[in-house]
Amino acid sequence: MSTDPVNVRSIDEVCVVSFAPGVDLDDPTVEILRPKLLSAVTERAPRGLVLDVTNVPLASSRALGLFLTLRMKVHRAGAQAAIAGASPTLAHVFALTNLDKLYFVCATVEEALARIRAAT
Repeated sequence: MSTDPVNVRSIDEVCVVSFAPGVDLDDPTVEILRPKLLSAVTERAPRGLVLDVTNVPLASSRALGLFLTLRMKVHRAGAQAAIAGASPTLAHVFALTNLDKLYFVCATVEEALARIRAAT
């Protein structure tokens, strides 16, 4: 990959992860991203995590497993987690896998940040 497929930033002590346009969360990509995303939630000790999936058309089962692992890590630290910008297809996958019960599912990053602030 010539450009970084993920951008990790902090907004009000919440870790916001945005995926680059055109990045498929297939198994090889997830394995490349796994260490960066895990370190983002463990080293930064955020008060919340937002996964901005606006640019993600599909997510492999390995990606869903990584999302579950990230949520468990932030939850153990007493933080909240949200997913923002999911397409209808991806939102349906989150519902089928019950990830929508573990994450706040929001239309925008701003809404996700507000939900996390309200919950902490």
